[in-house]
Amino acid sequence: MQNLEILKAGGTCGIDDNGIKHINLELLDACSNIKITNINHMSKLKMLDARFDCGIDDNGIVKLNLEILYADDNNKITDVNYMTNLRVFHANNNCGIDCDRLSNVNLTRLSVNYNPKLEELSA
Repeated sequence: MQNLEILKAGGTCGIDDNGIKHINLELLDACSNIKITNINHMSKLKMLDARFDCGIDDNGIVKLNLEILYADDNNKITDVNYMTNLRVFHANNNCGIDCDRLSNVNLTRLSVNYNPKLEELSA
């Protein structure tokens, strides 16, 4: 599957880290998939859906520079300051991000509904 660019592997599907170790996607939907934990090898990845009970944490994305990240209800993702390409970020509900972990990003769209950790946004 060398030409695969988009994979939707959310929920209780059988795909885990081993099942994606040889693909380099542009878009990955791993929403609620606890078996996918490390996607650092996906150097082409631009968009990641790591919402809800997802297995992906900071260590699983530390080598990525995403453009779009959905981390709603994922309290294991706590830092995106190094993602200089990040433009769209959804950190709703029980996301692990607080104000200090957004200070270096240049977002054009931010969603923080019901996220009590984000109290103030600096210019």
